[in-house]
Amino acid sequence: YAETDVRVERVARRLAALGVGPEVRVGVALPRGVEWLTVLLAITRLGGIYVPMDPEWPEERFTFVREDSGAALVVTPHTLWEWRELPEPPGPAPVADVPLDAGAYMIYTSGSTGRPKGVLVTHRGIAAFTAALGERFAIDADARVLQLASAGFDASVMELLMALSGAATLVIPHGGRALAGQDLHDTLADHRISHTLIPPTVLASIPTDAPALPDLAVLATGGEALTPDLVRRWA
Repeated sequence: YAETDVRVERVARRLAALGVGPEVRVGVALPRGVEWLTVLLAITRLGGIYVPMDPEWPEERFTFVREDSGAALVVTPHTLWEWRELPEPPGPAPVADVPLDAGAYMIYTSGSTGRPKGVLVTHRGIAAFTAALGERFAIDADARVLQLASAGFDASVMELLMALSGAATLVIPHGGRALAGQDLHDTLADHRISHTLIPPTVLASIPTDAPALPDLAVLATGGEALTPDLVRRWA
């Protein structure tokens, strides 16, 4: 966590120099990984609004979300590469003190009309939600939480909050690739995942003859219908 804080501070100084502050919306078009997490936390430190943007989106959707969200800046891998060529801004990054009803992040849903719809989530309730996750799921510093959801889904924020609630380890699969089936099982086993959130369809893709997962303590699932057979298997 100390190393992460140093990374976040460095990125926050750069973002602050570019005008990011309370309620400034910042698009993050990065694959899941250390840099994605660092930029997300740096935006939060400055009181900005995090707007996840999938680098794999079609150009039309990417442009729509950027314009509709009012993002003042979009962080891409190229942006990060450019920053490495520039001198570090002087002084510490300001730590924002924002109202509870200020925006924290903005997630775009598919939209019932086919057009993406932005949902702005405020800071109110996030701290209580984080504390509740840590208490209900018994998360401590020994826990290992899998970051499975795409950044474009609200579940990705829940996964991050699960880890932060108990100073646990957040495990981000290499390259942020989508996981399912045997690949997902092997990731859970190899990284000794203790807490994870897996949608029913993805959970059902894990082979029924796969070895047991002795480190898995808490499995949360939802977002779609959960069949009785799946409940019996995993319970």
